Amino acid sequence: SDFSGIVLKAAARGALASVQTFVAAHPAWVRQVGPHARTMVWEAAYMGRLSVVEYLLSRGVELDQPGCYYTPMLAEVSPRTAARLQGHDDVAHVFEQRGDATDLHDACYLGDADFALRSNQLLSSPPPASAPTFSAVAGARSDVVAALLTVRPKSQACDGLLLRWAAWRGNLEIIDRLLACGANPNDSGI
Repeated sequence: SDFSGIVLKAAARGALASVQTFVAAHPAWVRQVGPHARTMVWEAAYMGRLSVVEYLLSRGVELDQPGCYYTPMLAEVSPRTAARLQGHDDVAHVFEQRGDATDLHDACYLGDADFALRSNQLLSSPPPASAPTFSAVAGARSDVVAALLTVRPKSQACDGLLLRWAAWRGNLEIIDRLLACGANPNDSGI
């Protein structure tokens, strides 16, 4: 509870001196995972706290440990994507300089349909085939959902959780696309 209630919040506030003190006392906390898989670097990236991100990156954090605030986001994304989502491009750029690149799920969440369709991951990804589509639905990216449903439409649309997430997002365009590809409202719990 100290980690979640104090340490993660210090990283989110950008309290660099506090974060440095916590890491000095507990070096393993640079990789500690809190609620919804959030880490100190994820919190700092999401809030645009560049100095804290740079410090934590120097301490060997995992670049791509996904996390989320579940209610607004629905899906976990990398710290770089969290920064990009919030418009903190300077923070996202620091991750990119360290070698963190866009992956299929983050591209789908952010709305990059071209990247998604070019991705070798899309056709070679193991089941569930709907995983990239989950990211696009969670990000409310109807154009990406439409593009993804052109590849293996039945295996993607038939996961009931997709329809539920689209309903939570209130996105009628995505709901229509999923229903047209065979999604069954009775399997979605709605």
